[in-house]
Amino acid sequence: MSSQVCLRLYEREHEQNALDGAFISAASGNGNAVFIIGSAGLGKTSLLRSAQIRNSRKAEAIYYQGHPVEASLPFAVLDRMFAGMTNALSAPPTDRLGTSEHSLLVHELALLELRTRADRPTVYLLDDLHWADSDSLRILTYLARRISDLPVSLIGAMRSWPPGASRMAETLNAQSEAALLRLEELTFSATHDLLGDLVGRVRAPQFVGRAYTLSGGNPLLVTEAARQVAASGTLPHASERTEGNLRQTLLLSHLSGLPSQSIVVAGASAVLGAQSRIRAVEELCGFAPDDFADAIDSLLATGVLTCEDDCLRFRHDLLAAALLDEMPKGRLRLLHTRAFEYYRSLQDPHSASAHAVAASMVGDKHAIDALKAVGNHALSTGAVGTAVHQLGHAVRFAGQHADTDLLVSYGDALLASGNAPDARTAYHDALRQLPEAGERMPLLARQAVATAYAGRLREALGLFELITQEFGTAVSAETGLEYAYTAWVLDGPNAGLDALARATAATEEHREYVGARMLCQLHTGRAVDLSQIEDLARETWRLGQPGSRTATVSFNPFLIVAVSYYMLERYTDAIEVAELGINYWTNANAPLYAAALRLTRMAALFSQGDLHALMRDAEEAAPEMSPLTEPYFWILRAGALIWSGHTEDAAQLLNQVPQMVGSEAFFVDAYLRDARGQLYLAAGDPASALHEYRALEEKCFRLGIGHAGLPAWVGNALEAYVAAGCPADVRRLVASLEESQQPGRQNRVAMVPQAGRAALAAAADEDRAAEEFYQSALALDVAAPLDRLRIRLRYGRWLRQRHRTKAARGILARALSDADAAGLHGLSTELHGELVAAGGRRRRSDTAAHLTTQQRRVAVLAVEGTTAREIARQLSVSVRTVESHLSAVYRTLGISSRAQLRTITQDGTIDLSVD
Repeated sequence: MSSQVCLRLYEREHEQNALDGAFISAASGNGNAVFIIGSAGLGKTSLLRSAQIRNSRKAEAIYYQGHPVEASLPFAVLDRMFAGMTNALSAPPTDRLGTSEHSLLVHELALLELRTRADRPTVYLLDDLHWADSDSLRILTYLARRISDLPVSLIGAMRSWPPGASRMAETLNAQSEAALLRLEELTFSATHDLLGDLVGRVRAPQFVGRAYTLSGGNPLLVTEAARQVAASGTLPHASERTEGNLRQTLLLSHLSGLPSQSIVVAGASAVLGAQSRIRAVEELCGFAPDDFADAIDSLLATGVLTCEDDCLRFRHDLLAAALLDEMPKGRLRLLHTRAFEYYRSLQDPHSASAHAVAASMVGDKHAIDALKAVGNHALSTGAVGTAVHQLGHAVRFAGQHADTDLLVSYGDALLASGNAPDARTAYHDALRQLPEAGERMPLLARQAVATAYAGRLREALGLFELITQEFGTAVSAETGLEYAYTAWVLDGPNAGLDALARATAATEEHREYVGARMLCQLHTGRAVDLSQIEDLARETWRLGQPGSRTATVSFNPFLIVAVSYYMLERYTDAIEVAELGINYWTNANAPLYAAALRLTRMAALFSQGDLHALMRDAEEAAPEMSPLTEPYFWILRAGALIWSGHTEDAAQLLNQVPQMVGSEAFFVDAYLRDARGQLYLAAGDPASALHEYRALEEKCFRLGIGHAGLPAWVGNALEAYVAAGCPADVRRLVASLEESQQPGRQNRVAMVPQAGRAALAAAADEDRAAEEFYQSALALDVAAPLDRLRIRLRYGRWLRQRHRTKAARGILARALSDADAAGLHGLSTELHGELVAAGGRRRRSDTAAHLTTQQRRVAVLAVEGTTAREIARQLSVSVRTVESHLSAVYRTLGISSRAQLRTITQDGTIDLSVD
C-alpha cells in the first residue's frame, strides 16, 4: 500500500482527471483503458484508491493488487479479476495443437466474462501490474482493444521494471488504444507543501531542503522523512544521500528499537511477498507461539505491517525490498527453501515453484517436479509465457538428468512462444532418449518444424523426407503440410508441389492440401480455379468469429488466402485477410504463424505504395520475427527505405541478409535480388541492376516459375533493362509476360508489357506507337502505384525529349505530387529534376492544410532549428507535446525528419504560415 489516501495528492491533478475520465467513460457505456507508469513511492496506489472513492457513485470499482509470486503463475491476474475463470480450462490438451486452442479459449472466455459482468458500469483498478504474468498481459491487451462499446474501463498502475506491463501500456498507447500517464517526482514547492501537511507549516521550512535532497521528490520518501522528523527531530545530512542510505532511513524509521525477533519476522514476511499468510510466516521463523505473537504485535503497532483476512501486508513494498537487500544471501536462500518445503507440504506447487527458483534448488527432485507440474499446467491452458519460464527452470535444475517428457514439454512451450532455435535443441535432446522408432515419429515431426523456423531449412527438409519415407501412412496431415511449406519456402513452388504429392501418397488426401496445392500452382504462374480461393476466403471470415478453429500449421487458410490475393494483386483483400489471421494467431499465442501474415501484409502495403503504414507495421512486427522470417522482414524494410530515399540505410540492411540463417531459401534469394536491383536503380547504376534481374529471371526459369508467379519484381526488371539500354532483355520479358496473361485481367502483368513496348518504340523513334503504348499502360486500372509512377516518369521524360514540354509538365507535376504524398523521396527527386528540365516547378502542396494551428507553429520553429525544449518553452507546452506535434506533422506531410521538413518548406512545396 502507498501513502495515505487522505493526504492531498500534490501535482497529480492531470492524472486524477484522467482517472475520473475513465470512470465517466464506463458510466457512459464507452469504456477505455488508462495506464500509469511510475517508480515506487510516487503515489500510484493512492491515485487508484482516491479515484475509487471520488467516483464510487459512477461505477463499481474492482481493485486488484499484483504480487511478485504471480509473475510465474498462469493467468494470475485474470483469476483475480474474474474469480477463478481459468478453472474452466481443466481439460489439458495432449499436444501443441491444443495449446493454441486453449489460448484462443482464454481470450474468448475473458471477453465473455467482461461482457457478462458488465450489467452495470465497472472499472477494474489493476495495481502493481508490473508483477503480472506475461500471459495475463497478453489477455489484458486483447481486452483493452475491445471495451470501447462496453460500460467497462481498465486502469492499470505499474513500475517500468519488470518491463512487460510497461511495454504493453506503451504499445497500446502508441496504437491509440489506451491513455498513458507517467508520474514524475514532486517539485521542491510540492515537497514543501507535503512536508508541511505532515509535520506542520511552522517546522517544515527548516527541514524541506534536506528532505527534498534525501527524497528526490518521491512522495513516499518525503513521508518517511516526516516520520523521522516527528520521531527524532532531525534528518541525515545531504552528503549522506545514497540509495542505500535512503533505504536505511526507511529501516531506521520503522525498525529502530524493535526486538530482533520482530526484525526476523519482518524478513520472513518480505521473503513470502508483499502480502503473506500468518501461518506461512510462522513456519519460516520457527519461533515459539508466544514469541511469534509478540513479534507480530510489535510490527503491527509500529505500522510496519498491517493485517487483514489473516494476511500480513507491508505498509509499502519498498519496506520489503529494503529488508531483502539487507538480508545476507545465505539467510535469504534458507528462507526461500523453507518456504518451498512449506508450500510443498500443502500440495501447492504454484506457490512452491516461485521459491524453488528464488532458492536456486538445482538438482532437487521435488523442486524439479513442482516446476514441471506448474509448467505443464500452464502449457495446457495456453499460458505459454509462464510455461516457458517454469519448464525452463525445471530443465536447468535437472541438467543432464532432464527426462524426455520434460524436454518435450519445454520444446513445445518454446516453439509455441516463437523461440524455434531453443525448441529445436530441446527436441534434439529428447530424441536421444527415445530408441523406439514408433515413439520417435511425433517428436521428429516437431523437431522438423522447429528446425525449419530456426532457419535451417535444408536440415528440416531432410527430416520431413525421413519421416515420410520411414513412417508412411502414420504421417499426419499437419506434418505433410509442414513438409510442403518447408519445401515451398526453400526450393520454390514446384518443390512444394512435389512434397504435397509425396505426402498425399503417404497419407490420405486432406482438404487442407487443396489450398496449399493451389497456392503453389499460383506461384508457378499457372491458372487456378479462383472459386477455390473464394471458398477458402469465406472460411477465414468464419475463423474470425469466436469458437471457430483451424489446424495450427504454417500452410493455414489465412496464409494461403492472403498470399493468393497478394499474387493476384488484390492488395486490399490481402491486407484484410492478413489482419484476420494476425488477430487469430496472436490470440492463439502462435507468433510464428502471425509473423508470416505480418510479412504478407507488409508486402501488400509496399505494393500499394503505403510506406508509412509499412514502417509502422515493421516496428510492431519486429519482436515476432523468427530466423525463418527475419530475412524477408529486413528486405521489406530495406525496400521501403530505398523508395523513401534512405539508400545508405537500405544497403546496410541488405548487406546483412546473406549472413542470416534462413537466407538459403529461394524466396529470400528472389526478393533480395529484387531489392538490390531497386537499390542499384535508385543509385543510378542500371548495369548492376541488370545483373540482378537477369540472375533472378534465370533462376525462376530453372525452377519452372513464370513471370506471373512473382509479379512484384517484373516492373523493376523492365526499368533495369530499359535504363541499361538492353532491348533484347526488354523483348524477352515482354514476350514472356504477354504469354502468361489471363484474358480480361488488368494487372501488373498486363501493364508492364505495355510500358516495355512503349520503351522499345521510343528507342526506335516510333513516336506514335510509343505514345499509344504509354497511354495504354497508364489507362489500365492496376493497383501498382510504384510501377505506375515510374512509367509516368519515363513517359514525361520522353515527352520532354520530344520537346512537348507542356504535356510533359502535366504528367510530371501530377506524378511528383503523388510521389510527395506517398513519401517516395528518391523518386520525387528524379521527378522534380525532370519537371524543372521541362520548364515547370513543384506545385505547392495542400497537405499542410490538414495541420492544426499549433502543429504549424511547432513546424515553423522546428524549421528554424529551435530545439524541442525551447519550442516547449515558447509555446508553454511540454516537450512530449512538442514531439507528438512533430510526429503528426511528419505523418501528414509524408516525411520522417526535420531535414526533410526544412527542404520541402524552403523549396516552396508547402506553406506553413499561420493565419
